[in-house]
Amino acid sequence: MTLSKSVSKRLKAQSSAPAFRDVYAAWFKDGCERNLNPFRPATAKSYKSQIETNVLPVIGDLPVDTVGNIVLKDLASKMKANGLAPATIHRNLNNIKDIRKFPNDGEKSLYPYDWNSRIIDAPAIDKKAQKRPIASAQAVQAALSCLCGTQGTKLLLAVLAGSGMRIQEALAIVKVDPAIGDGVVGNVWLPEKSKILVNAQRDGAAFGPTKTPAGMREVDLHPRLNALMLSEFDGTGYIFNRPESTYRDDLIRCGITGGFHSLRRFRVTHLRMQGIPDSLIHFWVGHEDASVTGRYTEVGIEIEKRKKLAEQAGLGFEL
Repeated sequence: MTLSKSVSKRLKAQSSAPAFRDVYAAWFKDGCERNLNPFRPATAKSYKSQIETNVLPVIGDLPVDTVGNIVLKDLASKMKANGLAPATIHRNLNNIKDIRKFPNDGEKSLYPYDWNSRIIDAPAIDKKAQKRPIASAQAVQAALSCLCGTQGTKLLLAVLAGSGMRIQEALAIVKVDPAIGDGVVGNVWLPEKSKILVNAQRDGAAFGPTKTPAGMREVDLHPRLNALMLSEFDGTGYIFNRPESTYRDDLIRCGITGGFHSLRRFRVTHLRMQGIPDSLIHFWVGHEDASVTGRYTEVGIEIEKRKKLAEQAGLGFEL
């Protein structure tokens, strides 16, 4: 999957700008090390794999300022022919555009460009065709029985399916020692108030901000879920300390094959079936949606009403 030698030679002769692969290396290093919205480890791994496998072999040696609409049109066609999904192709193209504009003089990009999606003509993303697995109540119930005795995975399953939290948010749940007080990094669980204060994500040993500003929220727990957490974890510190992959393997072994996010979708679906207002569902799961953003503050301050609805909605499975 490469550009023709004649095209590559012509483009190289047009410019003395650095090669795309060199700019990519600087862009990737910056993305991993910067303070503002750094790449999460899983995201960095995905970007690195995609770009080094599907992009650099084709355009890596081109001067970065020659990577434009026609080059991306050719690359998109090649990626499609190689079986990449439209969403993956678009993600790669967006990263290429970001890499091109990365070199700067401290104030503005050295290589600005007017991108034209009609010229690039990348395959359209069919959202209906995208795989969005949702765990069923039966699958969750069966997995809970299957996971009895596993180190923390049963509790993690209950938390994910019963709260709608993202996996990286759940891995950051921490019970604080009152003697320590403030200053602990993570999502503080308050058993006495049956809720979790979400303000971070955890990926391995690294902590970062929530995925979006809406991710900073309070998650009201059903009393039975809160009670299970108390019975399974009576100490202080982070509740879930095994590698994410270990929890994933346990879930797959017990029938949850759609990934952690299938449990988040299960929770959202259950809440909708119980008639919970969309504004509150979005608040609890940290969804950013223009249609409900204006009501976030209103929902956030109605603590007693939220707690009542959390109990009324139930879990959708038995503990």
